Amino acid sequence: MDYTKKMRDFTEELKNEYRHEFADEQRLADELFNLYIEAAQIIHQQRKPKPQRETWELVSRTFNDLYAGWSLIMQGMLTQGMSLLRDTIECANYVKLLEVDKEFRNEWRGGKGFFLRDIRSRMKKLGISPPPQDQHYRIFSQYYTHPSRKGTVSHVTDWYPTGLEHRVVYHFGSVKDVARTRFLAEAALGLVLITIEFLWLEMFPIDKAQHLAWHDRLAAAMGQLLQFTAKSDQEWQRLLIKQATNIQKILNDQYEALESEVRAISGRWVSAKELANGSGRGAQEGLRPSLKSLPPLLEKERGIQGVRLSFTSSFVL
Repeated sequence: MDYTKKMRDFTEELKNEYRHEFADEQRLADELFNLYIEAAQIIHQQRKPKPQRETWELVSRTFNDLYAGWSLIMQGMLTQGMSLLRDTIECANYVKLLEVDKEFRNEWRGGKGFFLRDIRSRMKKLGISPPPQDQHYRIFSQYYTHPSRKGTVSHVTDWYPTGLEHRVVYHFGSVKDVARTRFLAEAALGLVLITIEFLWLEMFPIDKAQHLAWHDRLAAAMGQLLQFTAKSDQEWQRLLIKQATNIQKILNDQYEALESEVRAISGRWVSAKELANGSGRGAQEGLRPSLKSLPPLLEKERGIQGVRLSFTSSFVL
């Protein structure tokens, strides 16, 4: 079987579906990316003295990271897209230091490598405040860049398609998850906006008197992003409620299965909930079996499939 062809086909289907599902978000992304490039052209052509070449190399890399990260998110590669966006935060720290620290700029130009902690330490000694997006660096590292449990959970889906049957799906390639994609899409757009404000309002300000239309478009984009964020938060809350409802249904199914088997074993009506609480007629008459032994007992005596210890672990006293 050609798995890579199946992956490519699924990715294309997902991209086509998302073009409709996230049409408004894509239009906003296009506007933000256009604002970024237009500002870069304005500064490069009109600013005197021109920004350092090394700075401009980072400006172009930052754009490519933002654009590539967004593209990956829109094709279902969520963790990979968000992981790539972290690089833009490092670039922002470099930009701030390169513009004022000639010694550092010469070392960096010569090929010397630096860790972000080195950059932060040097900026602190020079009294340079970090860029605004720096506060999000740790979150990007923990949840997306590093292979921690938080950074890998999006590649696996646990689900219960029928009753007590538990299945695990390990995702190879794109992942279809509209709610999570919307949530991360808004986060990515927010980082694009913060980066534009950092570069073109703080580091290399676009003159408002000469380029009022650019500033008006940026303000409109900001307002639109706030609307999308509110929509995303509402959808995320609905998802959490749905997940909680599914979990409750699974637990209810477990109770019903246990009650049914206890009737068959004891010949009496004994509620599994009463068993778990140590109450009820069965418990009063000394018929309460050990909950630790109940699932193996059911499988041995009744041949029941699907009732496992893991499902009743919360009931074990």
